[in-house]
Amino acid sequence: MANTNAKKKPLSIQIPRLDSFDVFSLLLWFGVLIPAVQLPSSATYTFARSLFLVVWVALFAVYVAYRIFAEKRMVFYSATTANTLIAALGGVFVLSYILSASPIDSLFGYDLSFSSSFLVLFSVVVMYFVLKLAGLSLELAVSRILSVLPVALVVIDFLSLASYLLPTSVYDKLLGSYSQYFTFLTASPAGLLGGAQQATIIHIIALVIAAWQFSMVYKKGAELTVEIYRRGIVGLFLAITTSYVFFLTFTPILLTIVVFVVVAAIIASLVMTQKSSQIKMFGTVLAIVMAFATLLGGIWWKAGIIGDAKSIAISAESSNSIIQQSFLNSSTPMWRQLVGFGVGTFPYLYMQYRPIASAQQYGNDTFFFKPNTFVSELFLEHGALGVLVFAALVVTLIMAFKNASSKSSLLPEVSVILISIGALLVGPSSLAVLVILFVAIAAFFDKVEALPELLPSVRAVDIKESTYTNKSSSMAGNILFGAAVLYAVVMFTTLVTPSMTMVGYAKAIQRYAVARQQVTKKDTAALQTYSDAYSLSSAYRRYCKDCAQLSYLSLSTLLGTSDLYNGLTEEQRNTSQELRQVRNMMLQSVTDLLSKNSVRYDYWLTVSQAYRGIADDEKSTSLYTLAVQSVRNALAVNQYSIDANYLYVDVLLRLGNDAQINNEIKSKLAILKQLVGTPFQIQFIDGIMLAREQNYDGAIKAFEAIKKEAADSQSMTTDEKKQITSLADKRIEEVNKLKQSSTQTKPPAATKTVTPTVTVTPTPTQAQ
Repeated sequence: MANTNAKKKPLSIQIPRLDSFDVFSLLLWFGVLIPAVQLPSSATYTFARSLFLVVWVALFAVYVAYRIFAEKRMVFYSATTANTLIAALGGVFVLSYILSASPIDSLFGYDLSFSSSFLVLFSVVVMYFVLKLAGLSLELAVSRILSVLPVALVVIDFLSLASYLLPTSVYDKLLGSYSQYFTFLTASPAGLLGGAQQATIIHIIALVIAAWQFSMVYKKGAELTVEIYRRGIVGLFLAITTSYVFFLTFTPILLTIVVFVVVAAIIASLVMTQKSSQIKMFGTVLAIVMAFATLLGGIWWKAGIIGDAKSIAISAESSNSIIQQSFLNSSTPMWRQLVGFGVGTFPYLYMQYRPIASAQQYGNDTFFFKPNTFVSELFLEHGALGVLVFAALVVTLIMAFKNASSKSSLLPEVSVILISIGALLVGPSSLAVLVILFVAIAAFFDKVEALPELLPSVRAVDIKESTYTNKSSSMAGNILFGAAVLYAVVMFTTLVTPSMTMVGYAKAIQRYAVARQQVTKKDTAALQTYSDAYSLSSAYRRYCKDCAQLSYLSLSTLLGTSDLYNGLTEEQRNTSQELRQVRNMMLQSVTDLLSKNSVRYDYWLTVSQAYRGIADDEKSTSLYTLAVQSVRNALAVNQYSIDANYLYVDVLLRLGNDAQINNEIKSKLAILKQLVGTPFQIQFIDGIMLAREQNYDGAIKAFEAIKKEAADSQSMTTDEKKQITSLADKRIEEVNKLKQSSTQTKPPAATKTVTPTVTVTPTPTQAQ
């Protein structure tokens, strides 16, 4: 093998002939970029993408170790400050996982989505060190990984554009009930890449690399025409096929313009200070390509070929408010500010401390499980320690570049690093941007350490032919190979649990969704489908006994089954052995779910619904009390949950009629009115509360108003109007009896048993 350090020339990003290393690189980018963020309504994409990264790191670690072992190479690896800081960042991730509020969710991500998962973050750190080894032992291959990014992105853009152009009917025909998870692709050309902001950042990075490849075409001494052709084609395709994405940075066009002006200004300042003709060519080509991409994207947008795509993101004000309230909570220990709340804990803190405006607009069906910036997430989940280590890493990069004697060869990596860090400072964390950043850092220090003339102050590895290969396998190669195989085995063993659980969860939840659709038309079929969902969730629980998702789904299916049986007459319910068995199974499932020590509000809510359902049948005050305790836990985690507030009011109405209970009901009604307005369900409860306060005339007027509003409604069906009117008449009759018997101190039983399910389900659109 030739001496790689003989000519002392700067390294450059190139696209070599396709070999096994390039296959690994392409697989990395395909796995990470499809998609860059979780798509609405489904965690499947995030799960598959992040899972792919972990698998890739494990396989690539074994690949690198085998090459070093089989080819009898020495491991040339210098322990620089940057390497130490990356290792420290990995240590912060480990500490965050150990101290997390929910270790299972920290390990595998919220709802097994791998979003903000310890395995993903730790794999990124491991990948950095594997790439450093690859860069110094596999023909300085770290830069080759960056060079393959534009190629992968071009293919993904073609797929994204094709998905965008396909009509919804095609998805319905090909994917059936799963088509709802792909409808986002038909509304956004950035669908496969996720959010428009992140897609734009990734494309800007790819354009930097493509422009560098273009400038290499004019470099003196370029030999193979096929290499020149490939570099040129990659840059051209990238400019044409991705131009439509650039106007999608944000909805306001002004911010898009600002992004390009800032990037162009940085490039211009770098180019003006350089004497190298290649660097000047790089800046010129990049400016031309960006201008062309902006112009073409603007033309397509004006022509109406591409519509407006809005990327929903949590506001900076809300994010900062949640962080402040989390740390200022009286029950929060001071040391949390140093180490954070743990990996993956933001979803819990978001639901607990989010403003009411967020609850009004998005309800509980939201995927805002990240703060507005990467730094905010770093501080919340990993504390001041994580922020300090990351800041020290940035300072180390700046000092290394400042001390480099030849900065021109580092310009592509520096540009990529600047754009990536800028994206993380102003936007939510992105796995794709994070991976690109770590690859660029590895490439940066790979060049710094492999070329002694670039950074004399750091001891660089002296790569010589005599020491680069040994006649026998090196001890370092043996250790590395064994460690890599062990790491891969641990990763694959760990991933069996979420993978199989995700499969069972997906199958069971599909059956559950089908059953809910069948309830109104096919009671018998719905019962069978609920049973299938319960069997699936129970069967797959053996892969992860601690995974609360399957226990939660089991309890939900039993609740659906119980609701169906409640359609029977009271006599039939009292004699039904099947219903008795379902109730017993519900109590067992409640115990199973509570044993998971979960902090999720939806689990507490489902437990409360189970207690309330059984208490209705058993007429058990103790079970109502347990329902109240559980729903209070749900509201402690999510105070603006519409379902939890309704359930709380419903159970309190059944428990009694004293001043304390009535005050609690009024406080929850005030929150509900802020969230959903005053639909019929709220109006009925208001009428009941007037009757409880012995304002009988006011209660009668309230129920009469409901009848009139229902009669005048244009959105309700005839059957719904009859149902509302009949219920209002019954309440008026009950109030009249109370009015005639003014000595009665307790409201009639019928008044106490008005449940939210009797009337129309409230939605924000029904608000008055």
